[in-house]
Amino acid sequence: MPLTTASHGRRAALAFGAAVGALLCTAPLGAAAQDKYPSKPITLVVPQAAGGANDAIARVLAQRLSEQMGQSVVVDNRPGAGGTLATAALARAKHDGYTLLVTADSAHVIGPALYKNPGFDAVKDFEPVAPVATAGYVLVAHPSFPGNNV
Repeated sequence: MPLTTASHGRRAALAFGAAVGALLCTAPLGAAAQDKYPSKPITLVVPQAAGGANDAIARVLAQRLSEQMGQSVVVDNRPGAGGTLATAALARAKHDGYTLLVTADSAHVIGPALYKNPGFDAVKDFEPVAPVATAGYVLVAHPSFPGNNV
């Protein structure tokens, strides 16, 4: 699930990406980057309901980033319309890198395919910052099902 931010906050997004990289490598973030970003709380918008996989990942990420960067990181769940409501809200948010989206690719891929105007342009309005998780899927059937391939 990619972590994305509006494209106009590239400098802030790069700083955030460096923080995520530092977090994943368990190396401390440089003091110069900490002095400039973040200087106020960061919001991680999750376009799925609380309690789901994306929410759990965002909460772990928020806690670790908060510890690493010395700044509050808040998870804001905004479910609805397959993630397009929250994604559209983020596209309209201030482009400063303090409001970020933690999502699976469904809002960016399926939303524009389903809705004539989802409220955002998945390519132009967002810049990927860092992949934060991967998930596997398993297809199961009852043992009596005669199929042996998909």
